[in-house]
Amino acid sequence: MNPFTATNFRLPGIRSFITRCSMFQQVETRKSHSSSELVAFANEAVRTGHFRNGDRFPTPDEISKLTGASVVESLDAVTILIKEGAIRQLPSGQLSILSQPGRVCL
Repeated sequence: MNPFTATNFRLPGIRSFITRCSMFQQVETRKSHSSSELVAFANEAVRTGHFRNGDRFPTPDEISKLTGASVVESLDAVTILIKEGAIRQLPSGQLSILSQPGRVCL
């Protein structure tokens, strides 16, 4: 028995509790992005000038929250970008854009 459904009339007041409590609000579902799509988004952002050389790059967790992709896919995308030389990890652990003029990472 799932007590947290609006159709469960056995628990008094459950319907009004569910509608009042923000924890039970419907969550917007997003399309999950693959790591290759995330890499393409990052490359496009560098190409269009949204990110410039030396700018901070989002962490895999931040990418996951922004795009709706899983943390695993976000981590794979960051790994690919590091291997391509598009971003680098500083000694502090922070990610930074490492773009070269006239170069588009693919």
